[in-house]
Amino acid sequence: RRVLGMRLVPDLTWHDGARTTAYDVQFSLNAARDPAVGSPRAGDLAVLDSVHVESDTVLRLHFGVPQSRVPNVLAE
Repeated sequence: RRVLGMRLVPDLTWHDGARTTAYDVQFSLNAARDPAVGSPRAGDLAVLDSVHVESDTVLRLHFGVPQSRVPNVLAE
């Protein structure tokens, strides 16, 4: 598949108790993919083309090629 839908649990929070949203996930994944950031996870996310937020708790990841499994960076 080339699209992976994700639904966050509604009460997901950061370490400080602030609510985590799909927008936060989008920002984090895009930052990790940005060469200027130098993330060690950039290679793991090279197959990810884009991240689209549908709501505070739903997002879709679009890949350039079909994926046979969830990328490790998303499953850890």
